Amino acid sequence: MVEGDIPGLNVVFVKGKQYTIRSYGFSSVGSQRPVLPETLFEINECRESFIALAITKLAALHLIDINQRVSYYLPWFRPQYKNEPAIVTVQQLLHHTSGISAHILSANDDINSVEAAKQLFVKTPGIKLNTLPGEVYSHSNINYDILTLIIQAVKQKDYINYLQEEVLDTLGLFNTIFEKPRKAALISSGYKIGFFNPRHFIAPAYRGKSFTAPLFSNAKSLAEWLVFQMTQGDSSLNYLQQTHTMDIKVPFHDMAGHGMGWSVSLKGDGKIYSEGMGPNYSSCMAFLPDSQAGVIVLANSNSNYTSVIATKCLNALADKRAEKVAIENDSSDTFYSMMSIIMGLFIFLLIGFAITVIIDVAKGSRQYAGITVQRISRLGWSAVILLPLLFAIYVYPYASSGFNWYNMFLWSPVSFKVMIILAVAALVITFIAYALNLFFPHHSKIRQLLPLVLLLSIVSGIANIAVITLVSNSLSSGLETKYLVFYYLLAAAVYILSRRFVQRALTKFSMEMIYDLRLELIDKIFATSYQNFETLDRGRVYTSLNNDILRLSEIAHTAVVFMGGIFTIVGGFVYLSLVSLWSTIVIIIVFGLISFIYYVVTQNTDKYFHRSRDSENVFVRYISGMIDGFKEISLHQKKKAEYKSDIAGAANEFRKNTTIANIRYIDVFIIGECLITLLLGVVVFVLPFFFKDIQRESIMSFIVILLYLIIPIDNVLNAIPSIMQLKIAKKRIDQFLKDIPANFDVQAPVPASKMVNVNSLRAEEITYTYKEEAEVHPFSVGPINVEVKAGEILFIIGGNGSGKTTLSKLLTGLYKPDGGTFFINEKPVHSSELGEYFSVCFSPAFLFEKLYNVNMANREAEIADYLKLLGLDEKVKIIGNRYNSIKLSGGQIKRLALFQCYLEDSPIYLFDEWAADQDPEYRNFFYRTLLPDMKQNGKIIIAITHDDHYFDVADKVLKMKMGKLEVADFETSAGLFLK
Repeated sequence: MVEGDIPGLNVVFVKGKQYTIRSYGFSSVGSQRPVLPETLFEINECRESFIALAITKLAALHLIDINQRVSYYLPWFRPQYKNEPAIVTVQQLLHHTSGISAHILSANDDINSVEAAKQLFVKTPGIKLNTLPGEVYSHSNINYDILTLIIQAVKQKDYINYLQEEVLDTLGLFNTIFEKPRKAALISSGYKIGFFNPRHFIAPAYRGKSFTAPLFSNAKSLAEWLVFQMTQGDSSLNYLQQTHTMDIKVPFHDMAGHGMGWSVSLKGDGKIYSEGMGPNYSSCMAFLPDSQAGVIVLANSNSNYTSVIATKCLNALADKRAEKVAIENDSSDTFYSMMSIIMGLFIFLLIGFAITVIIDVAKGSRQYAGITVQRISRLGWSAVILLPLLFAIYVYPYASSGFNWYNMFLWSPVSFKVMIILAVAALVITFIAYALNLFFPHHSKIRQLLPLVLLLSIVSGIANIAVITLVSNSLSSGLETKYLVFYYLLAAAVYILSRRFVQRALTKFSMEMIYDLRLELIDKIFATSYQNFETLDRGRVYTSLNNDILRLSEIAHTAVVFMGGIFTIVGGFVYLSLVSLWSTIVIIIVFGLISFIYYVVTQNTDKYFHRSRDSENVFVRYISGMIDGFKEISLHQKKKAEYKSDIAGAANEFRKNTTIANIRYIDVFIIGECLITLLLGVVVFVLPFFFKDIQRESIMSFIVILLYLIIPIDNVLNAIPSIMQLKIAKKRIDQFLKDIPANFDVQAPVPASKMVNVNSLRAEEITYTYKEEAEVHPFSVGPINVEVKAGEILFIIGGNGSGKTTLSKLLTGLYKPDGGTFFINEKPVHSSELGEYFSVCFSPAFLFEKLYNVNMANREAEIADYLKLLGLDEKVKIIGNRYNSIKLSGGQIKRLALFQCYLEDSPIYLFDEWAADQDPEYRNFFYRTLLPDMKQNGKIIIAITHDDHYFDVADKVLKMKMGKLEVADFETSAGLFLK
């Protein structure tokens, strides 16, 4: 009873002329009123056996000829088949072979009485038949409704009075009563299944499937009725046997033939039975003529288990071997309930989202974007997209059962009405939430996009499983072809369009995310000083900015595949739960264990991907060294061979680690495949063992759906290593961002130009020590005390390793000193500001193709003069602010770097071994002409040089020795000074 959602029932065991009644549960759950043998139940279609007996009785009295056409008794009855007049006989009504649809009255809510139905038939040009009369069995309550009208026409009295007085009372069945009995206390309350439980429901008089009065009876009365059926009653009921004779002229259905008000089993047991199902009651009467055994089950809910209970009790009563009984449990409540829960959760999320939008507006993180043509267009298209979905909801009753909404609500579980209300509410609230998100966009792209992506991912998964469900059930769904095609095309369109939108949106978002992340990395690098940048592993810089970023660009595809697979799997399990809930729970538990095992195994492969990533850094570092030092390693074949060997070793290590990582993943994937195969084995072999009642059709449904889910499962499993690599790439990028020391804010406004008159540059007690952990005595520079004034030339000389380059980096602010102070015009300045005063030619010089931080406006003549002065006018052209070529010799590149210094026109120039790559003519020109001209223009010139032939050009010559700055010790240094 609990499994079948039955609050109360009566079971009658009949053996010969003896019967026993067993009562269970409550006739009214609210008042805890128990079911008694006298409790009355509505018996629905089981009333047909009484109507059939009345017809055969009238036939025995020669008042009705069952072979006569119905229109003989009811002239207004004018059936048509394919727009042609058709003949329906009384016998065809009795055998349900008339071709009349069970839903012929479904579109007419005002049919609430016999007279109203008669008026409808009279006014209707012709009753449309689904099939040719006498050809196909198709149960329709209207057949027996018309039979009551024939009785009424023949007897010239109300059919209820005739049946009550001349059939029921004659048999002594005084407690079998048409219409609602006066003693309401004896009537069991009716219950309709909804949300997995029976719920009290009062059905209206008109049921959509029938327009005649309901029939109530109790266990005692029906027990007497079954005894009459089994023993053939007295001689006055010799026509009773005729009602048990099935029509053999039509194909059988469900291993049964149909007599008159009774079905006859074709399973070899000779069982004769009648089943009744109403909106809030169910009943079953069955007996075995040979065994003289019969069972009656009366239940006060619309449960399919009523017939199952009757069959099992009858088998036990007849001492038959217990057969496997098919439990055709109505899964609609499970489906509607689960969809209602899903819709409820979805609406809850939508409302939560709408609330967050309102909160964001209040906080200012969302601003009203205004009405634009684009937004109105998007809103209009979203409304258009909703229309076919609303139409699909609207036609669902007609498509699924031929009912209108009135009858669909009447005959469907309580959960159906809730689901429909929630579905419509979900569409409306979705539209409102979309409008809010559209007109009040969030400044965060992910916050703006994520809700819609998640929504359409869920919709895509559901639509995907809907497609396979419609295909797999196309032959047995009962849907008309036009509705089946409509829902199939709608589901396919929803799946494709949702998937397309999600994939496009995620692709755009991932590309923007990659762009933002790449800029963040670049910003962080530009926010660090050169001093800190020197310490960064170049291979790590390359892999972070290129390989890791590119790997993250796969996030869109991975996310779409992963989310689509997950939602499809969830949708598949929801569908399977409708086939067999408990079997699905077992499958989900097994699947959960499989997923857990797979997760544990995949975690062990994570370290191999990390090793692969580390070895990639090393490999890229060697590649960077090859590019930067190719000139040096190309000098000697042995050096090149050794470096090549190191690159090959790094590449081999990278290959080995990557291979191991991927092989381990393949092993994991094979484990996953084995587990999926095991899951199919559980379905085929384990479920039938533990669930004896599960049908072959259900097993096949499980297998079909699970085979279909293998692709989404494979997609999810394949996405896992990608997710792991994405996770590693993101982790490495985050760590790289964390490890880059930022010295200043690149988002801060660009400082004002320092192109002021610099009268002096002074360094006072400047010190710097290299922080090398491996060095016991790290190299130090300083203390440095030096001053250079405008219009002075300072030469700095010294041997290799003396500290000249370090000093140049300190003077230009590339290195931050450990101690001391710099002064510009006798005012202290921070070392990070020094570079703004300098134009520099480093050694080796590096040129960009574009001229940065140079005002090119109205300087064409000046540029031409400089290029001609430096002998570059025939080599280099400047187009806009770009060089046409920088493929020059080393000396020419330095001259072009000097040219840039001229254009920058900074107050201080620093030249690092500029003349080293020049021929004697340009070297002399540099020292004897260019430097004096710069001095004449009031520039401060600092030159690092070894050209002692030109020391006389300098105003000061200082020497770096072991990190100390001192006066150059040679004769020509007379008059030079150190300050």
